[in-house]
Amino acid sequence: MMGRLEGKRIFLTGAAQGIGYAIAEACLREKAELFLVDRDAELLAESAGRLGKVAHVAA
Repeated sequence: MMGRLEGKRIFLTGAAQGIGYAIAEACLREKAELFLVDRDAELLAESAGRLGKVAHVAA
């Protein structure tokens, strides 16, 4: 059931590591558009680079 979140926008806080990062990975697999936020701008940029398909990042 891939693509269950296609066309959905998700605002995800704490997305640079841990549970937030894992949720971001899962949402991307389901084709969601993500808005990632974290207090650590450097770590968030690194994490977003690993995810590859993130359109929106803020720290």
